[in-house]
Amino acid sequence: MKKQELRRIGKFALYGAIGFGIGGGVAGGLFMDIGYYSDWFLLGFIAFGAIGGLALGLALKDWIRAILLVFFGAIATLIGFVLGRIIFGPVDFAYSYFEITVIWGIIGGAIGGTAVGLVSAELSFWILTLAGAIGFGIGMVIATPVDHWYKWALVGIIGGAFLGAALGYLEKRKTKSHS
Repeated sequence: MKKQELRRIGKFALYGAIGFGIGGGVAGGLFMDIGYYSDWFLLGFIAFGAIGGLALGLALKDWIRAILLVFFGAIATLIGFVLGRIIFGPVDFAYSYFEITVIWGIIGGAIGGTAVGLVSAELSFWILTLAGAIGFGIGMVIATPVDHWYKWALVGIIGGAFLGAALGYLEKRKTKSHS
């Protein structure tokens, strides 16, 4: 891999880390102010995905895809984390909090990665699905013990870096195939 290609992948990883880190920080702040069990806590997940999606859209330098990523990032993140809660809601007693949050990260990251892939018109969207699942899963593994608003910023930084790097790699491949 050429130095220029690595820089492009790194740029996308940085945009993803910053965007989802800021989105996670906003979400964490809302969770601390509103509480995890308020009807309004869903706003935190919407902000998380929307801000992260915007950052990846800016990395793409395509305003139409940026707007779509804001919308689909918000919806996908919300669906992913709510779906994780629905799946584990009735069986909380069978799993530890750590196991549940890691699986939330995996499900939320996979759905978010799929949305990024679909908006990017990327036929290899499964790579983004996998990158989102792994990145946000690892983010939850590392951040679950943290009991502060910046827990979600940490999850976003790690997951966003994985997702951004995968998107940068796929965009590099797309650029290469058009030349």
